[in-house]
Amino acid sequence: MSLEIEKIILSGPANEGLVLLGRIIAEAGLVRNLEVTYLPAYGPTPVGEDVECTIILSTAEVGSPVVGVPDVVFASGAQSFHRLNGALKAGGLVVFDASRFEPFPGHVRDDVRPIGVPAAELFNTVVPLTLQNASLVGAFVAYSRLLDVATVEQAISRVCSTGSLPAEVTARKLKGAVQKGARFVRDKGYRSTRYRYSIFMA
Repeated sequence: MSLEIEKIILSGPANEGLVLLGRIIAEAGLVRNLEVTYLPAYGPTPVGEDVECTIILSTAEVGSPVVGVPDVVFASGAQSFHRLNGALKAGGLVVFDASRFEPFPGHVRDDVRPIGVPAAELFNTVVPLTLQNASLVGAFVAYSRLLDVATVEQAISRVCSTGSLPAEVTARKLKGAVQKGARFVRDKGYRSTRYRYSIFMA
């Protein structure tokens, strides 16, 4: 099997389920029998600072859990987007919540693939930010070389069986949110120029 690797960073404001979602992505890698590292940022987070979680999925052994140049960035907030946009590798994927912010003009690089998911608009009612962020995971999975939605759903069932979920979040709701994000990018499709890939926005 040829080497496939995806180095992922999730980042955004604290208490939005990003560490949980990182664990789910890592668990999905285990479901697929991949080599996995999972490095959440534990400990107190200063007010106004973002939390961060890194995952590496690979078909070969991983030498270090540290991700300096990610293949994929999830940014649930503007601060994370503008901090990590420059670190993303050329040709990488940046997924952001377009219902919460739009990147500053000129701040989306021409050599990366941005997916702006209007996460809040995908639901018929107000939902916890953990579920909005789960839809970003679905958008990523729709283009992942190593994961798919069914695998992530299995991972959600495994993680939820430990009972480590906020009261307002259930396995069924998480699976539904992932499906919504994946369906959004499949329905919209891509347009491309020589250097830039951008999602058709609703």
